[in-house]
Amino acid sequence: MVVLSANVKFQSQISEDHMNKGFDPSPETLPPITNGFDKKNMSAVPDKMNKPIEEGKEKVDEEDDQPERAMWGNQLEFLMSCIATSVGLGNVWRFPFVAYQNGGGAFLIPYIIVLILIGKPMYYLEGVLGQFSSRNSIKVWSMTPAMKGTGYAQALGCGYILSYYVSIIALCLYYLSMSFQSTLPWAICAPEWLNCVPSELTENVVLTEHSTSSAELYFVKTVLQQSDGIEGGLGAPIWYLTLCLLASWVIIFLIVARGVKSSGKASYFLALFPYVVMIILLISTSILPGAGDGILFFVTPQWDKLLELDVWYSAVTQVFFSLSVCTGAIIMFSSYNGFRQNVYRDAMIVTTLDTFTSLLSGITIFGILGNLAYVLKQEVKDVVGTAGTGLAFISYPDAIAKTFQPQLFSVLFFLMMTVLGVGSAVALLSTINTVLLDSFPRVPTIIMSAFSCSAGFLVGLVYVTPGGQYILEMVDHYGGTFLILFCAIAEVIGVFWFYGLENLCLDIEFMLGIKTSVYWRFCWGLITPAMMIVVFVYALATSNELVFGTDYYYPVAGTVSGYLMLFVGVAFVPIGIIAVMYKNRTGNFYETLKQSFRPKSTWGPRSTITRNEWTLYKKDAMAEREKLQDSQNSNAKDDGGGQWNNAYDAAPETADQSKSDVESKKPQTKNKNATPERPKWDNQLEFLMSCIATSVGLGNVWRFPFVAYQNGGGAFLIPYIIILLIIGKSMYYLETVLGQFSSSNCVKIWALSPAMKGTGYVQALSAAYVLSYYVSIIALCFFYLAMSFQSPLPWALCDASWLNCVPSGEAVNMSSIQGNPVGSAELYFTQTVLRQSDGIHDGIGVPLWDLTLCLLASWIIIFVIVARGVKSSGKASYFLALFPYVVMIILLIRSVTLPGAANGILFFVTPDWNKILEIRVWYAAVTQVFFSLSVCSGALIMFSSYNGFRQNVYRDSMIVTTLDTFTSLISGITIFGVLGNLAYELNYDDVGQVIGAGGTSLAFISYPDAIAKSPVVPQLFAVLFFLMMAVLGVGSGVALLSTVNTVLLDAFPRIPTLYMSAMSCSVGFLVGLVYVTPGGQYILELVDHYGGTFMRLFAAIIETIGVFWIYGLENLCTDIEFMLGLKTSFYWRICWSIVTPFIMIAVFFYALATTGTLTFGEDYYYPQPAYIAGDLMQYLGIALIPLFIAHALWKYRSNSVVETVKTAFSKKPTYGPQEPELFEEWKQFRREVKYERQQMRKNWFHHIGLSLTGGYRRGKPKL
Repeated sequence: MVVLSANVKFQSQISEDHMNKGFDPSPETLPPITNGFDKKNMSAVPDKMNKPIEEGKEKVDEEDDQPERAMWGNQLEFLMSCIATSVGLGNVWRFPFVAYQNGGGAFLIPYIIVLILIGKPMYYLEGVLGQFSSRNSIKVWSMTPAMKGTGYAQALGCGYILSYYVSIIALCLYYLSMSFQSTLPWAICAPEWLNCVPSELTENVVLTEHSTSSAELYFVKTVLQQSDGIEGGLGAPIWYLTLCLLASWVIIFLIVARGVKSSGKASYFLALFPYVVMIILLISTSILPGAGDGILFFVTPQWDKLLELDVWYSAVTQVFFSLSVCTGAIIMFSSYNGFRQNVYRDAMIVTTLDTFTSLLSGITIFGILGNLAYVLKQEVKDVVGTAGTGLAFISYPDAIAKTFQPQLFSVLFFLMMTVLGVGSAVALLSTINTVLLDSFPRVPTIIMSAFSCSAGFLVGLVYVTPGGQYILEMVDHYGGTFLILFCAIAEVIGVFWFYGLENLCLDIEFMLGIKTSVYWRFCWGLITPAMMIVVFVYALATSNELVFGTDYYYPVAGTVSGYLMLFVGVAFVPIGIIAVMYKNRTGNFYETLKQSFRPKSTWGPRSTITRNEWTLYKKDAMAEREKLQDSQNSNAKDDGGGQWNNAYDAAPETADQSKSDVESKKPQTKNKNATPERPKWDNQLEFLMSCIATSVGLGNVWRFPFVAYQNGGGAFLIPYIIILLIIGKSMYYLETVLGQFSSSNCVKIWALSPAMKGTGYVQALSAAYVLSYYVSIIALCFFYLAMSFQSPLPWALCDASWLNCVPSGEAVNMSSIQGNPVGSAELYFTQTVLRQSDGIHDGIGVPLWDLTLCLLASWIIIFVIVARGVKSSGKASYFLALFPYVVMIILLIRSVTLPGAANGILFFVTPDWNKILEIRVWYAAVTQVFFSLSVCSGALIMFSSYNGFRQNVYRDSMIVTTLDTFTSLISGITIFGVLGNLAYELNYDDVGQVIGAGGTSLAFISYPDAIAKSPVVPQLFAVLFFLMMAVLGVGSGVALLSTVNTVLLDAFPRIPTLYMSAMSCSVGFLVGLVYVTPGGQYILELVDHYGGTFMRLFAAIIETIGVFWIYGLENLCTDIEFMLGLKTSFYWRICWSIVTPFIMIAVFFYALATTGTLTFGEDYYYPQPAYIAGDLMQYLGIALIPLFIAHALWKYRSNSVVETVKTAFSKKPTYGPQEPELFEEWKQFRREVKYERQQMRKNWFHHIGLSLTGGYRRGKPKL
């Protein structure tokens, strides 16, 4: 430990208590951390993660002999801190205006592309660097010392941003203090303000030629007292803003002075509170008159802007500013992580959440501007005003003044703004602290923090002068954009071109157990640096003179100062290279270069033991890869027909039997048949992506919007969300827990209660029913995809034989149409594509050759993914899960900008409250939740069975179920925006007149119709959309087929997976021919109703009964506690055991008893044999339950009926974790729990009460 002079008692006490506990001040201070790495499974061992090594167990480098480095209290603190850092003021006051300036909705395209190709790679890179080395942004350059100047340049850029960032927080505090007045000061006009419109007025507003809101005049004239320029100087600091600036710095100091321990706790509030207020503001904004016009103005694309490189430069700078990459903050925060934390997952969460927050802020801001334009009777573009801080401090206060209880909303909003700013400022200041403390390691953190805050306050006085906003704009332009971008270029060159791409990928593989995909490799090695270099050089060479507002040009001295700020930072990099080369000079120039750019001997994990393992691992990895290349040809021979049971768990009760010799000596409780080792996901994200690809599918696009419309519109969201919370999430979490705990498929999982095994077969049968027609919808997507390459699009024009046809791709004089006009897209779908018959009383017809080819192509694609098993499907899941969202956002922007779209969206969300009281609406909500999430189909159990035993499946379940809901809402808004435009084109007042029959036709009519109306390359939008639809379908189809495969392979374990997949796909194709006939849509509706809804709901009821009422609620909660270390809360217990099953039972029997005769469309009734066939499908599945119960009772028969029943329903001895070590630990844990339970329980009823309330209190299990 660093000890100061003994004569200075106070300083010594500070040193021991506070020095280097928060932000890593000392150079190369690397106290040990635990080695929690399981080399065999390439995964983190939870009970060993984030625990300090016992004293004397591990030697640390001599230069690391410093106070122990602080760590986050838990993994969530890091995530919250990153969110608080990245989601800041830039999302509120910077993004909306940057987007407006650079093409509106069109700006989202380069922004999302830059986010994917630059933002996410840079964020992930910095998170990896900090966590791997446990070093700050300066010391991390031990990997290539000559590039250390990059760290100092980042810190300088960070200092530039921080200097003005806190002044914006000061403005927020000022407005917050003013919000407690009875009349908001910006809501009324001062006498001296000419042409002022009071912001509190919403009607009877008297306008002059140049009307200006009181909120804008208050900000410019009262708060800022803004001067006309800076030629005459900046002026003196404004006293009240100075006090607010001081208060801002004091708040930041209080958080930073105590280090990472206190800032980690504060991060929960800093990260989450702003979202509460933001949602309230969004809701209040959307109901203001004129808000829709402002939002449309924001999202309406200016396509010509996409060809301007300035727009791409703005996208890059916005991504950097918003995410806080290349400022050193991400490296610093991740350096406090445990060595095995999944920083990849955290990086993806933060970067995605940041983007959605920016969009949310933009919609809110421009909704407010739309209302302001409505009140002032002006165009939205005329009220946007100035950029930068002025946008947020004018438009938001103006909207607040018009709300009910404006003081309350004002306090909430400016408190939110303050919290957002403080969250980012804490990270920025901490980054600067590391650099200063790096040079002066003996100075306590609290003293250095006080010095930094004091200096920041003095510098910040510049920004609270009448000319401060001019300086802010200049510093942001030269120091906050150009410099940070240059640092990013230097960073990727230093890491990937000097340290080496392959070296970093090996480091990631050692640390996280993740194989770095080709996407990251190409981005890091080529795409990211090349894009940044092109944008930077172009912007530097062609940038015009900086202008404040629209017409103020800075004096020459201001421009020179700006370039000096930039070049001082840039100079750090070459100066650093020269200094290191001089330090390492030898007689040979080449050797000097090599020595200067080679990693230091201290580079690597901070723990000596982990560092030694890392060194050996890299050597072994390189040797294995060379050996693998030599053996690829011989291995390829085994991949043809001889690879069996490596994909979807074919062998019954054979759970990972290939163990080491040591394991074989342990007590054998599993089947002794030797089978190939069960595959696992390469990383946790593959499971998450696969679940997203499975759950977020065609049901969100072509099923949810129409179901919602039929069942109350906006009111349907209430039962839907309630069902999601108490049934959807509960069932999703349950199934992923069951699969992960036992590593078994949906049939073998019932070793927990053998008599209930029929439930697994019911789920598999239901999956087969759904799969049979699901792939036919994918075939329709491929057909439309093929047709999308024609010019013009075939559904954009009317055929001569179509009566009353309205061309979807043209403007039509509606007066010339006789009768009821119909869009060409609808006629093309029903008459050209489907050749749909008037019914099936005379048969369904023969398969259509073109749709048959598309069906064959669909099954071939699914076969290619499934035949290789979980390893290949895991890789495909990234594309299957993420690509659809890119297209979905583009289509959403396009649909909401169509004329009449607002009427369609309002038609969708307008609630019909009477529907809520109808049980059939709740039944529709249940079936939609089941169909959309793919619960009770066996797919979730199967996918989770490939997880590591300790993976946080609770978190993954919550992410997928929430994301699925938002996707459904986005699809509904897009669909009905298109239908609103269609009604507008057909001159209908009622959007309901153009909705049509629903089902698949809804998506294959409304979407193509919108695409045909695109004025810019409709073929491109068509290709993107139908490719997205096909991808969504394939993602779910793969999961459904894999579920069916497990059941077949369970019965025939020696048939190779490849052969069984080929047989399944062949049968699926033959059955699917039914759906590509002229009567195919009638059969699809029938199978969906009887096989895809009733059966799955019935299987869910039986599943909950079997697990919670037979296996036991407390037993499952004990299993979860052993596996995840989580105490199951009262919410899950009461849902699982009572609420979920009883609601499903009530809805099922009511629907079964009262449901009307199934009709196709509105008026077609099926022939009687069709209804009989539907009932047979349904009851065949239901009958499997009692049949297997009877079979189990017969199999376990004894002289005692009670004993027979007890044996048939009791878990098998083989049920439990698959790995023998975990199995033995689990049995011991259960014995201890059972003993403790017996000590606490008084009787059976007392046991029930304790189980429901979680009353059995136990210590945390030893994982």
